Amino acid sequence: MTDIEEYKPAAIDWTRELQELGCYWRHDGNPSRPYALLTSGKISNLYIDCTPLTMRAYLMQKAMIDLVKKRRRLLGDGHQIDAVIAPALGAVSLAVLLGCHYQVPHMFVVKKEFGGKELDRRFPIGSIRKVIVAEDVIMTGNSLLDTIAACSHAAGRKMLPQYAYTIVNRSNHKYLNGFHIISLVDINASEVQTWEDGHNPFTPDGKERVEPLKPKDKSNWKLLTKEY
Repeated sequence: MTDIEEYKPAAIDWTRELQELGCYWRHDGNPSRPYALLTSGKISNLYIDCTPLTMRAYLMQKAMIDLVKKRRRLLGDGHQIDAVIAPALGAVSLAVLLGCHYQVPHMFVVKKEFGGKELDRRFPIGSIRKVIVAEDVIMTGNSLLDTIAACSHAAGRKMLPQYAYTIVNRSNHKYLNGFHIISLVDINASEVQTWEDGHNPFTPDGKERVEPLKPKDKSNWKLLTKEY
């Protein structure tokens, strides 16, 4: 394990950092502000895409350091780790950095052709059992459980997750199946709404007051985030 104490805390407001990178947006209730049109075609008062962060290794290293330091404050030391596991592709950079820090292998779970997940065949599972799970965004926690299950299936024995690291946790879970979730940004899932066109829960008739916009478009992002 590398000495994380040699690094100073990043002292980053991660909510603000994600907003500035275009990773995170939340509607403020202003009726003049458009809502977000998601890639699914649904509309929401929340948008999260950590790609602009995860593609920047220099920022991801700071995120990893802050996650590890937060885990130490909450759980202390003394946890034996055999490997870092993660679903591809969103959590790949975080898993690599955690593997470097803990000096253990990192391995990825991929989607199967006809549904479900499996451990990438390039990774030999060996005697690995005690694992950390990495994820960029935790929505419900199911992706974490599927990742653990895929590794357990590949090994022929039950994996023992010690804890999970994530950038954003919007699952409302601090624990999942007994292991702790460590996150940089927590979102109350009960405040997040997603709906079909014509069913806006924030307007009396369900209709949009302003046309919803796709956040990934830079011109749309300016309209979503400007002062109204």
